[in-house]
Amino acid sequence: LAYHDQVLHTASMIALLMIAAAFAGLLLCWLRGRLPGGPPWSVPLALVPVAVILLQLYVSRPVWNLLPELRFLQFPWRWLVVLEAPMAIFVTAAIWPRATARRIAISAACAALFLAMTAYAARNLFQPCDDEDAVLPMLEVYRSGAGFIGTYEYEPIGADNALVATNLPESCFVRNPAIVLGKPTGTPDTPPAWDAAQATCEATFTASANPQPEHLRIAATTPHPGFLILRLRRYPAWQIRVNGRPPASLPARKDGLIAVPVPQGKVEVAVDWTATPDAILARWLSGLGVLALAALCFLPRRHLS
Repeated sequence: LAYHDQVLHTASMIALLMIAAAFAGLLLCWLRGRLPGGPPWSVPLALVPVAVILLQLYVSRPVWNLLPELRFLQFPWRWLVVLEAPMAIFVTAAIWPRATARRIAISAACAALFLAMTAYAARNLFQPCDDEDAVLPMLEVYRSGAGFIGTYEYEPIGADNALVATNLPESCFVRNPAIVLGKPTGTPDTPPAWDAAQATCEATFTASANPQPEHLRIAATTPHPGFLILRLRRYPAWQIRVNGRPPASLPARKDGLIAVPVPQGKVEVAVDWTATPDAILARWLSGLGVLALAALCFLPRRHLS
């Protein structure tokens, strides 16, 4: 708990310094008549620090509660990523001189300052990961197929990450779609584990050649109608087809795994990650944002010509 509070305190101090730098640069630009790009650019840029500082304060709590997706950012000061661009633009416009010699001196001073800050952060603020969280151990676990403990804010609706067993096969054929896969390991912080000796799967099937993270193909021959429990969590973006047709419904599981109803005989299951309407809308909004920025970029030039 003490370490967690220390991290929050450090992040809050960084947030205050960045917001102060952004507003100081904006104030100097305004006093010196050097607002970058004129009103078309400076107004939206100036609104970004205002919005970011409001999102750091308690008064913005209704916004976080009314926009559920916003809470997946986890921490209000992750909005500092959005603040970086206007902060850099305002500070640079405020201190950038006309004389070449002064520009070289300021560039050298900024470079030295940035290197010193990077060295300080690497020495005092860098958090080393645990041995099991290093790159090579993580790759070994990934290649073994055992799986990782999920993050709770990304689990499917109504699911519990603590119930997802490790060492699961790519697909498990069962009669009961709600069957529990895996047994407790004896320690409270470790998820349950599955192995073939538990006999919870009547049969297991592997994916066809060259499986990809967003595309899964499983060919199976089932002795009777049942369910294939896939080693995939149930998210709306998954499009599932059984012998070329989407299933009428998918039964819910407490662990959030996908249970696909299959008939007797030869079965081909295709699972593909698709773009949901909200993702398509976000892409259009991003494209419109790029067009709007391009228009703002050309407006000052047209005004000056």
